[in-house]
Amino acid sequence: MPNFVYMSIPRNHHYVSQCHIKYFRNKEDEFYYCYNKETDKYYRKPSEKSIFSEDEANTRFHKGEIDHSSLEVDLQLNFENDFIKHANNIFDFIATENKDGKAIVSSLYYIIRYGLIADARSPHHKKTMDDGVNSLLKETARKIKILGDETQANSILQQIEDTKTKYSNLLKYTDIANSRLTRMGSLRFTIANIKTSDKFILPDTGCYLKRARINNYINPNIREIALVGVPLTDKIFIYGESTKVTSTSNDTLLINNTPSELVDSINKNLFYFAINTVITSDNTSLKSIVGKLKVE
Repeated sequence: MPNFVYMSIPRNHHYVSQCHIKYFRNKEDEFYYCYNKETDKYYRKPSEKSIFSEDEANTRFHKGEIDHSSLEVDLQLNFENDFIKHANNIFDFIATENKDGKAIVSSLYYIIRYGLIADARSPHHKKTMDDGVNSLLKETARKIKILGDETQANSILQQIEDTKTKYSNLLKYTDIANSRLTRMGSLRFTIANIKTSDKFILPDTGCYLKRARINNYINPNIREIALVGVPLTDKIFIYGESTKVTSTSNDTLLINNTPSELVDSINKNLFYFAINTVITSDNTSLKSIVGKLKVE
């Protein structure tokens, strides 16, 4: 009889991908330097395995079973397996003197699609969405009970009580990214590249998103994602902005020798979009970034 080795399915799920976090590791001591906004504490981590992760964050109840893997597979196939390849393409593009912006567009789109699902992966976002749905269900049950159908009302309330997973996780990340990108339309890309000792931070949301009214609806208050800002590394930041906002052609603009004022502005957006924690590769830089924001 052959010996079979059964591999357990990992239940600790990252909400910022490890392939992304690794670009914020200190190259000398190999630590990650972290700051928690809620506790106002600085600390360091020796490994990305316990950074921006949570048990069963991507677990869902699907087809009558507890499913720990399908969303993880979706992430791997569509947002992670080629992350390093596309990041390297961008690094090569920055280092090339005779730049062809068209050659790098597919890699920029890959990174922006990764950023488009950043908030959807956040435990805070998932809990907020589920709490909103449960609140509506409870209100529906209350109204049904007033109308006299207590059995149906109790059935709805029991449905909430019988939740089998931490989050509902009803949508695939691929579907979210494709839907959001379709509504954004074509993008204009900007690459900011730091040549000084400054650093970009990485928030627990992986990026920051900005919304604007980019499509015409009957309701004029509908605002959709119009800009995605991804700190690819502690030195390179990528903007992807809907051309519906910029009214400019779909091109690629490279900014070398990024001025400190722009770095400060980017880090400010990243810091305030973070739920709790930001990291970077250098403790002195991290304290300087946070210190500037505290005095504003």
